[in-house]
Amino acid sequence: MQGKNGRRGGGTPGERKVSRQEEIKDLDFLWLKIKEELKQNENHIENKLEELQERIDRRIEDAIGELSNKVQELTVKTKTFEETNKKIQKDVREQKRETEKVKEGMRELNKTQEQIWDSIAMTEMRQRQMQLKFRGIEEEMNENIRERIIKELAKWLEMKEEEVAYTIDNAYRIKIRTYQNRTKKPLGDCLVVFNSIGMRNLILKTSYHKKLIIGVRPIIVLKEIPVRLLRKREGYRYITGVLRRNNIQFRWEFPEGIAFFFKDKKFKLTNPLEVEKFLRRYERELGKKEDRVKDRRDIGGERAEEGGGTGLRRGEGEGDGGVEEEEGEVEEENTEEEEARN
Repeated sequence: MQGKNGRRGGGTPGERKVSRQEEIKDLDFLWLKIKEELKQNENHIENKLEELQERIDRRIEDAIGELSNKVQELTVKTKTFEETNKKIQKDVREQKRETEKVKEGMRELNKTQEQIWDSIAMTEMRQRQMQLKFRGIEEEMNENIRERIIKELAKWLEMKEEEVAYTIDNAYRIKIRTYQNRTKKPLGDCLVVFNSIGMRNLILKTSYHKKLIIGVRPIIVLKEIPVRLLRKREGYRYITGVLRRNNIQFRWEFPEGIAFFFKDKKFKLTNPLEVEKFLRRYERELGKKEDRVKDRRDIGGERAEEGGGTGLRRGEGEGDGGVEEEEGEVEEENTEEEEARN
């Protein structure tokens, strides 16, 4: 009974020793197998990691290569853009220089054209300097206008008719109907051509002090000045008002400008900029700034009443020859005083 139980408990010690050795061998074999499998797995993992690293390296190299190519392309494009930009800037600079040359040429051309027009206006004025226009002479039946004017001028100037007739080459009536009075009677303009500048100036000077009356109507004595020259006077309108307010006589310069004596010194202003400089310099002597502003407003009001014109009478009819008319007594008187001072 005991023997049977002993076998059930593991047999004899020798058997149990043999059994343990076999188990140890099995364990060693299993461990070796596990180690071998671990080694194989480690090698497999290392191979996979190497393959992955290689793929990553290849992708990085490809990406770097692609980026390098793009950078090179961008560099080439940038250089091309810079060269194109430089060329455009150069073309723009050249275009600006050419534009400035064209503008300078246009300025010179305009200046030359202005000089030509001034010369034409001066020539026209010289051609008309021996003429005067008498406005307001009513027309009579079968009149001899030359004899009639000679007779009236002789009586007005207190001269002999022969003396007056000697200085008049011709006289004729001008049929003018202006835009403003198309429905009215003509103004009764008569043009007188003199052969003596002295008689012309005498009539202008006398008309300033003494009114010429023919029949019952006062006659306006006008001298003809080209429109271009009168328009140049627009920029001097204010200073002429200042000079008149200060009782300073002046005369017009041709083709443009104004001359006068002030503080025992002769001034000759030939453009609006010189006028402004003069007014700023002598503001205290010519009046306070408030007075000057008032004068400027008064002149603006006069211009509005005159319809925005120059304030000089206009010859607006056909055959007027592109001239405007001006009562010229003041200018002639100033001219004589200028000569006396010189």
